[in-house]
Amino acid sequence: MKTSITRRNFLKNSTAGLAVASTIKSSLFSSGSAEAQSTPQVFFTKDISTESLTQIYSKISSERTLSGKVAVKLHSGEPGGHHFPDLVLIKDLVQSLKGTIVECKTAYPGKRFDTASHKKAMEDHGFTGIAPVDIMDEGGSVSLPFAKGKNITGYKKR
Repeated sequence: MKTSITRRNFLKNSTAGLAVASTIKSSLFSSGSAEAQSTPQVFFTKDISTESLTQIYSKISSERTLSGKVAVKLHSGEPGGHHFPDLVLIKDLVQSLKGTIVECKTAYPGKRFDTASHKKAMEDHGFTGIAPVDIMDEGGSVSLPFAKGKNITGYKKR
C-alpha cells in the first residue's frame, strides 16, 4: 500500500519542500578521493511519499551504512501550529533507522523555550508515538563563540 500526501498539503504542512539532498564527502563516507570532497551528489524526488523518502535514503546509505545511535533532526512545530513533517511521511524511515528524533529548545522565548513545554509539543504533534525523542539541550546550554565574527562574536542562550 502506497502512503502519500498531495504536494500542496505537504508544502502547506511542513517547513520546507521535500527535495532531499545530500552532500556526500569523504568526511562522511570513506571514499577518501579528492573528487568526493568537491563534488556533491544530490538526490531529488517529485514523489512526496514514504516510499520515495525511503528510496532516496537507500541510495545515500549504499555509500555507507549507519551504525550506533541515529539522530533524526526535524522541526517539531510550534504548539498549536501545523508546520511540521507529517508523521505518515516520516514514520517508516525513522523507524527503519531505529532513529531518535532530536530537537533543541528555541533561542527565543516561546512555547518551545523550556524543556517541559518542548516535550509536550513533541508529544502533542505525535513524534513520541513513532520514536524516542531527545531534547539535546535539556541539561543546559553552551556558549558558542564565533572566532572570526565581525557583527556577532558569540551566542549564549539566556
